Amino acid sequence: MSERNIMDSNSNLANQPPISDLINEQSYPCIMAKKVSKLDNIHYLDGYDLQDLTTGIIKETLSKLYLQIDEISKTKNEYHSIIIEFKETPIESEIQFEKLLWDYLQVLHDEDAKSYSWNKTVDKDPSSSFFSFSLKEESFYIIGIHPKSSRPARRSKYPAIVFNRHSQFERLRKKGVFTSVRDTIRKRDILYSGNLNPMVEDFGEISETAQYSGRAVDQEKWVCPLKIKS
Repeated sequence: MSERNIMDSNSNLANQPPISDLINEQSYPCIMAKKVSKLDNIHYLDGYDLQDLTTGIIKETLSKLYLQIDEISKTKNEYHSIIIEFKETPIESEIQFEKLLWDYLQVLHDEDAKSYSWNKTVDKDPSSSFFSFSLKEESFYIIGIHPKSSRPARRSKYPAIVFNRHSQFERLRKKGVFTSVRDTIRKRDILYSGNLNPMVEDFGEISETAQYSGRAVDQEKWVCPLKIKS
């Protein structure tokens, strides 16, 4: 699909910034994302089409993800993000993106589970408040970004999936700065978006899966569709 067709199917696509520009906006709320960007530690991957779940494409994407995970583990810097962009995927709504996101994470997990176990520092039950997504036995907090997001901080020109290592947040806790960083981000998000993201909760309070897509859901009724292989 050409870029022109993508723009035709997303009426406000041309008005949304690329992810790199979004993060580097002075008022962008996530100071950790801004820090990682300044350190040049955001690793961008081309995921082509979020709707393409063919085995060959998934294996190619996993190979790229594994390579980045290995490279990150060799560095001394603690903070990195991996972002897969899907420039060939038109997004019509938050619900559509949410389904595409979970379908994609499911096939990534299905393929990953053939070679690797779940990360042992987190739960693998998606309903658990101690769950985090796992790839190559590394745990990740997932952030969905797309042009139709109701949250300005998650609204970019193309849909994307951000993989943030769970260990990064644990390091902040060990340093005693997690609470101050969290509160700063939340205050900035209110200024940036007009209100606090209703889905934001701390790890261990409620399953983080409800936060992945960015769509506001009823956390008492919503059920994560991810099926974990034993």
